[in-house]
Amino acid sequence: EISKKRQSFNHPSFSLCLGEVSLFLSCRLETIFYPMLTRFVLTSSALAVALFFISNNLVVRAAAATTLESGETACTEIISWNELKKAVKKFKKAKGRTLTLCSFDIVKPSNQPPVVFSGRTNIVIRCVPGGTCNMKAGGTKGLLAVRTNGVTLMDFSLHSSDASKSPCIDVAAKKKKIKLVRIKFEACTNKHSRRGGGAITVNKKATVYANKCIFSECTSASNGGAIYNVGEMYATAAEFVSCSTSVSIELS
Repeated sequence: EISKKRQSFNHPSFSLCLGEVSLFLSCRLETIFYPMLTRFVLTSSALAVALFFISNNLVVRAAAATTLESGETACTEIISWNELKKAVKKFKKAKGRTLTLCSFDIVKPSNQPPVVFSGRTNIVIRCVPGGTCNMKAGGTKGLLAVRTNGVTLMDFSLHSSDASKSPCIDVAAKKKKIKLVRIKFEACTNKHSRRGGGAITVNKKATVYANKCIFSECTSASNGGAIYNVGEMYATAAEFVSCSTSVSIELS
């Protein structure tokens, strides 16, 4: 029975203590826990250690471009941050379109803002199958900012700079939705003193669906080394590796 006082819940591989909440995960588990109005579900084959901030629902179940051929898949070649922004801008107004990017390894200049997804879009942006698409942020700003509905990102590796004061992906409020498929968040850092989330910030009324995403060595100066969630977060088969020494969950 859960009351407003400090309570504990124990499972062979699950330890949760309300108040100052800590959670330890060591093997496959499938536990559903309903404290007050907050839903928290974990289903994963490989969960290590991470740091979360949760306020609402968290469900853990992630120059002109050139079109080339990569195997049997056509893809758009980009070699700089500006080309990435231009490619996204070109496709973001086309509903139902898929932008497939050839393999790349690019760094966002320190004076550049994130790539912003805005407008009434419904697009899929993916790395070419079998390819490797790496983005690294320079400076204090993050990599991607979602300000619209219907964006799906697939098969990217995201890294932030050590000086970053923003998450790798920031999802705005006002009922915005995003899908993440096989995204690797590697050493995503957020040094902002009040806004948490090293890898992802899910703002109020926003929704993130993550499938087979990996959160590795993500950190935050405040809450949520991997995820800062005050909206809704649904993660299937997620893997958390060394994001913190424990999982701290704050429930409103």
